[in-house]
Amino acid sequence: MVHEREPARLRHLDDRDSTRQHAPLRVDRFAERSGHSCSPTRPAARGEHGVERSFAAVCEREFDDLVEPRSAHAGGHRTRDLVGPECSSELVGTNDGTAHRRIDCRLFAVRVAPGAALLERVPLLDKHLDDYAEVVEPGTIERIRALAEPLRGSRVLHVNATAYGGGVAELLATHVALLRDVGVDAEWHVMHGSDEFFAVTKTVHNALQGADVEWTPQMEHIYLERVLDNALQLEGEWDFVVIHDPQPAAMRDYARGHGVAPESTKWIWRCHIDLTDANEQVFEFFRPFVEQYDASVWTMPEFVPSSLHMDRVVFAPPCIDPLSVKNLDLPQPFVSELVKQYGVRPNDPLLVQVSRFDPWKDPIGVIEAYRIVREEFPNLQLVLAGSMATDDPDGFHYWELADEARAGDQDVHLLSNIQQVGNVQINAFQRLAAVVMQKSLREGFGLTVSEGLWKGRPVVGGRCGGITLQIEDGVNGYLVDDVETAAKRTADLLRAPQRATEMGAAGRETVRRQFLSTRELEDWLRLYGEMQ
Repeated sequence: MVHEREPARLRHLDDRDSTRQHAPLRVDRFAERSGHSCSPTRPAARGEHGVERSFAAVCEREFDDLVEPRSAHAGGHRTRDLVGPECSSELVGTNDGTAHRRIDCRLFAVRVAPGAALLERVPLLDKHLDDYAEVVEPGTIERIRALAEPLRGSRVLHVNATAYGGGVAELLATHVALLRDVGVDAEWHVMHGSDEFFAVTKTVHNALQGADVEWTPQMEHIYLERVLDNALQLEGEWDFVVIHDPQPAAMRDYARGHGVAPESTKWIWRCHIDLTDANEQVFEFFRPFVEQYDASVWTMPEFVPSSLHMDRVVFAPPCIDPLSVKNLDLPQPFVSELVKQYGVRPNDPLLVQVSRFDPWKDPIGVIEAYRIVREEFPNLQLVLAGSMATDDPDGFHYWELADEARAGDQDVHLLSNIQQVGNVQINAFQRLAAVVMQKSLREGFGLTVSEGLWKGRPVVGGRCGGITLQIEDGVNGYLVDDVETAAKRTADLLRAPQRATEMGAAGRETVRRQFLSTRELEDWLRLYGEMQ
């Protein structure tokens, strides 16, 4: 749950419109204190297992509106002859020795409009491993090529929920392109959702990070119906399919169950979320799906729930691409002129936090810390910048809350892709920053921490999740637990610019050794090779 010392700053975690169609988020009893009301919904009955309940939910759809019978030869899918409208049942085993009765819906196909592919292929720029030789440590390129040689020609598919606006999309843009360069036939597909689906998966995201949410059979139904729709569109003979995060997590079960994926394919689930305090009911819904994967990959051991039983669990923190537009060196005159276009004064001290507008990133806490520091540094400025992603329906809501919190302060700049803020602009803001902040309350990794360190800036970050892997407290930045400490450490850095420069230099070396995309590529090639 959230830190006990900060309840008053977490009102935005539950300050949402009661007419929204997903469950209200309740953190630290704020629903009660804020007067927010919501209609209770029936919790899942005790003893109902996730897979059993989920397949039943999908098969209970209104067939006239949502599904139509598929003949035994339609669409090339392997099915049995259609005997009647009933769905057969079979037992699905999980790694803990239990079994769940699932409903077999493979005799039905989702009615998809002609030409409306649900899984969309993401086009990528070319990237070349040799271009990284001057950036990475000696021997890195040679190790990668040796690992890649036995995998030459293998087919790898990555699937996630959005092509832009989040850390996963940034990782895949580099990782998949580099896989291709070393001889792996790799692609990246994005699943198709809906507003209703992404409202549910946002609730799932919050729940898995520790929020108390209303989780209902209707939400399961919405989630599973959309994943089934996407799973039925899976095409191709893949050696490895990597599924990222909860949004498409049930796809492996559906694809195998409907004969659209060969038995030889190895399936990997990559969880980018901090599950140290996951909502038990929601995780238990997902656990049977996850346990059917051949392997799972996590940022750190602490994230793995004790109830998860899998033979192969791997730890591989994410990394940044030093040659991406967001991280390339920029000349200082260019940086200064660029930030002026957004009303930022290049000669006055600047704090920068780059992240989605999300309660777990605590933008309101950042604004409050800025106000404390500004009492000593009256020319201080703050930039809160992030993208509005397609899989985050709450982004605008929390933007509005941050806008209310800044209370018309013209030195607090809220920026996003809507204001044409892209990777070049983010790069410029981070390079100009006196201090980069990432005051998260929960964090899977926090790529923006490594981005700031790579640019030689000290980072003040929340003591949570993957941030603790990147910041060595007092060496390349500071780990903080509350607004007051964040303000104190930020002021310390502003008072001692030489010390800040030294910490930033130490941070750059930390990233060079541990958090560049070549290290992530090496990790994944090793895993693919072990699973061949």
